[in-house]
Amino acid sequence: MMKHVMMLALAAAMITFIGCEDPEPIEGTLRLGAKAMYDGNSMIIGDVYTDNNDRPINIEQFRTYISSMKAVKDDGTIVHIKAIDQINFAESWFFDATLPAGDYSAITFGIGVPESINADQDPAQYPNDHVLGFTGNNGMFWSWNSGYIFTKFEGKTALDGDENSMTDPYAFHVGTDNFYEEFTFNVDFEIDEARTDVDIIFNCEQFLEGTDDSIDLATDNITHTADNIPLAERFMALFRDGINVELAN
Repeated sequence: MMKHVMMLALAAAMITFIGCEDPEPIEGTLRLGAKAMYDGNSMIIGDVYTDNNDRPINIEQFRTYISSMKAVKDDGTIVHIKAIDQINFAESWFFDATLPAGDYSAITFGIGVPESINADQDPAQYPNDHVLGFTGNNGMFWSWNSGYIFTKFEGKTALDGDENSMTDPYAFHVGTDNFYEEFTFNVDFEIDEARTDVDIIFNCEQFLEGTDDSIDLATDNITHTADNIPLAERFMALFRDGINVELAN
């Protein structure tokens, strides 16, 4: 009888011990952020930098649509993060998403507005402050072209090299369905009870100069896509190579 009682007490103690163990997390938070850099330092809208031709360059505006954001688990499972947003690099941007716990190996996203919600759309169908709405798109809709501007990178430079007289404009406004592109970046991270931060990095100096091409703002400085498709193609090829994804420091 005593032996039976002792065994019951031991079993109860084991159940109590097991019940006190911390359960494995079933989900956690991913903070997906975006950073603009110039020559390895944070790019600040309004500051003056030096372009690939040693001229001063003032970046007055940099905006881009980012869409179809997803995370990929090690087993190939795709987890949706957010459908669409607009990044304005005059402000900080990040998004907190709740993801299943586990190991992840990649982040995927599109630059631009997917074809299904781009051309022949009326911003009035969205709430006014929606990123595709009248006010929320922040000037990223071509009423004359019936579609959204995917990326806007613009400012002024001084073709004579004089930083005190920066009056020469440049503007790269790229849109239309042909320029929508999805990216996949391999980055290993774990989702658990602690928040995990991953940043999409935009290296702005590479928008004008890359391995295979170089844009001279003296001769190639304006495209609204339809009026200069070759320059839009060149800019987006350089833009593409300037993007990276990494764990935040």
